[in-house]
Amino acid sequence: MSTQPRTIVASTATVHPESEIGPGCEIGPGAFIGPRVRLGPNCRVRPGAVIVQDTVLGAANDIHPGAVLGGDPQDKGYSPASPGALVVGDNNIFREGVTISRSTIAKDRDPATVAPTRIGSGCFFMANSHAGHNAVVGDNCILTNCACIAGHTVLGAGVIMSAFCYVHQFCRVGEGVMFQGSSGVSMHVPPFVVLSNLNQAVGLNRVGLRRNPAMTGEDREEIKRVYQVFYGSSRAGLIADRLAVADSLTLGAPARRFVDFVRAALDDQPPYRRGLIGPVRSRARLSGRAAGEHE
Repeated sequence: MSTQPRTIVASTATVHPESEIGPGCEIGPGAFIGPRVRLGPNCRVRPGAVIVQDTVLGAANDIHPGAVLGGDPQDKGYSPASPGALVVGDNNIFREGVTISRSTIAKDRDPATVAPTRIGSGCFFMANSHAGHNAVVGDNCILTNCACIAGHTVLGAGVIMSAFCYVHQFCRVGEGVMFQGSSGVSMHVPPFVVLSNLNQAVGLNRVGLRRNPAMTGEDREEIKRVYQVFYGSSRAGLIADRLAVADSLTLGAPARRFVDFVRAALDDQPPYRRGLIGPVRSRARLSGRAAGEHE
């Protein structure tokens, strides 16, 4: 075990000799830190928390009792010969019962080409939330109690998942999305929308946009304009035609990211070919598979 000055390790904690504990860390009673774990400075691993193996954490992360980080991926094809990895940024909070899995590697892939499960900085994982293998979570996301994201999913920055929400595997959720309670997705979710029920957009996350210090009033108006093209009452024609309309608009970076997200979703190949969520009133879907067809 490699430790730095000012580190506190309880006598009943277990720390593997291959682990590295940064300065200012606190490892509580009964905590377990397995092999090939590296903690940045000022992390707190509370009593009974577990970091299984092959995990790197940045600075000032707080792991509460009963949380398990860097566990084996929940994948029948997982092989201990390719243990995968978990990489976590800075200033995250992992509350009781949180589970985050390491990445898994398909049999036909070179382990060197497979990215780890990755959590950004400033995230808040509330009790019993879960991120599956190979998931990517952006900065400042909140997963409320029992929210779960499956393997190979992506959450953009600033996503808020309310309690008991879920994301199906191979789905992407754009930045600034707000999930209503108990909602879920099996399709891609464009940035800045509010998600309801299953695969239904019910409007823009106006509160999130208003509170975002990086957004100007012009940015918000442009995002509203783009949302209307794809989800508003005036939407008409083929998806490709609506994309062409959005491309013709003069847009700043945030609204352009919305349009680029739609384009990428329509161009996806299996297993990421999931299509886009639709508007709530008609329960329609913007299908990537049917990009040249009417809804």
